[in-house]
Amino acid sequence: MIKKYWIIFVIVSLLLGAFATTMLTSYFVAYRALGEEIRNNTLPLTGDNIYSEIQKDLMLSIHISSLMAHDTFVWDWILDGENEPERMISYLSQIREKYDTVTSFFVSDQTLNYYHPDGILKQVSQDDPQDEWYFRSRNMVSPFEINIDTDTADQTRLTIFINYKVYGYDDQLLGVTGAGLELNQVRHILNTYQEKYNSRVLFVNNSGIVILHADDFNLPGDITRWENFSSHTYEILTSTETSFRYDIEGRVNFVSTRYIPEFDLFLIILKDNDEVYERLLDRLKFNFIIGLLITLIVATVVSLVLKKYYRNLERLVRYDVLTGALNRSAFSLIFSHKVKEKKRGLSSLSLVLIDIDDFKSINDYYGHQTGDEALKAFSETVLNLIREVDAWCRWGGEEFVLLLGGCSAVQAEAVIEKIRQSTSKLYVQSGSHSLKLSFSAGVVEHREGEDLEHLVERADKLMYQAKKQGKNLTLLESDG
Repeated sequence: MIKKYWIIFVIVSLLLGAFATTMLTSYFVAYRALGEEIRNNTLPLTGDNIYSEIQKDLMLSIHISSLMAHDTFVWDWILDGENEPERMISYLSQIREKYDTVTSFFVSDQTLNYYHPDGILKQVSQDDPQDEWYFRSRNMVSPFEINIDTDTADQTRLTIFINYKVYGYDDQLLGVTGAGLELNQVRHILNTYQEKYNSRVLFVNNSGIVILHADDFNLPGDITRWENFSSHTYEILTSTETSFRYDIEGRVNFVSTRYIPEFDLFLIILKDNDEVYERLLDRLKFNFIIGLLITLIVATVVSLVLKKYYRNLERLVRYDVLTGALNRSAFSLIFSHKVKEKKRGLSSLSLVLIDIDDFKSINDYYGHQTGDEALKAFSETVLNLIREVDAWCRWGGEEFVLLLGGCSAVQAEAVIEKIRQSTSKLYVQSGSHSLKLSFSAGVVEHREGEDLEHLVERADKLMYQAKKQGKNLTLLESDG
């Protein structure tokens, strides 16, 4: 037991030492390197995540536009000459209402009509700069594009459009269709990103004007007017990706920028470094508490595991795995102890050698698995009938030895007959067959100075005589 607690003490000490060393080392290393980590890894990764989530948020609009572009109703209506325009107008209205888009549209390549839920708004023209998007879209290699532009139906509203080319049955270009998401609707998305990543998130155009920002944005709408920021503006607007440190409003910030080609905008992320250090210190305190709890849990688990390990080890050392009976080594120790008790006044000590009848035939005919089940069932039956102070041992194969303290041979015979009655009611199932077990036994009483080997030898002779006399029989050695 002392060894067990020594092991627990060593493990807990090593765990605490390793934990404390790792925690403090990590803290100081992180404190020195956090700035570079945020600038070179964390913020670019945040930018990647935001970029990925923006694409995910736009997937619905892309999916809607794709459905419209591949709708055979749209194809048939166009190929029929665009008769009854109200049918297309009604279709676009249904799309807008069903998917809650800010707009839906179709521009015909044959008539250049701009169809909208509010009607035919216009005919697009190459001479109108506002219609440049259509002629660019119809000539693009990709089947669709994401474009930020003013809404034709409302010139005061900026909208994210998904322009999707429509091809007919013979792959002939029929026009461009799509859906739109108002930029103001995207603001709540930026609020979510800002809270999720604990950073200020905004988009600027190639002139440095802030186009999109979260609700609590409090900086000038032109990044060239930010304090001490003008030197970074050119770097941002001419690079696809950059990062740097920037002191703003008396606090250290790290800035990461990324060009978003789908929007033709620059994503800017600002992270407050002082706040990060405060959280790092809080995390150190939290980790210290968690470390203590983990150490306590580990100590408890180790104690339980060791306890179970020693218990299992003791069982492996003392008991037969299959039957749960004692093995010879353990039985020998118990026998020595019982002999000493007898010398101190125990009236008698008897030993019974039991051999299951015809066990070889069971193994040969029904298989060793059935034989093992028979041994296990028989041993369990005996263990349920004998006293806790009695010793039940698997001597070898189908042979068992029972040591009964305070019992004469006659009294031991009575115990064995009780076991025989229970065994006669025991059946072992093998497929559709039920096997009935019986045993032969020899009972002997310990003599002064007799060792275990000689005692078992006497019981073994009686057991073999019982076998010869017809089996299922118990024989006692005559007195003298």
